[in-house]
Amino acid sequence: MKYVFVNGFFVSYKLVAQEYTFVESYHPNITCCDTFLKADQTAYTAQISLWAPVEILIPTVSKVKNTGCDLAYPTLCIPSSPQV
Repeated sequence: MKYVFVNGFFVSYKLVAQEYTFVESYHPNITCCDTFLKADQTAYTAQISLWAPVEILIPTVSKVKNTGCDLAYPTLCIPSSPQV
């Protein structure tokens, strides 16, 4: 990982600490490897950013019988197209 500083701010560390990048070390840039790994583990343990839990909504299909609603729209009652 390259070390990026902007106005004294260690951008590379912040990206790792907030889990917006992965820790990869290449010679000669290995000085901060342990610091990055600790920050990565802390973010993982705290489940922040990329590790944060995500709510997954699974749609349910209700079975509507003889109401004239189009079954292609299970959460709305939209009349079926007239059969020609």
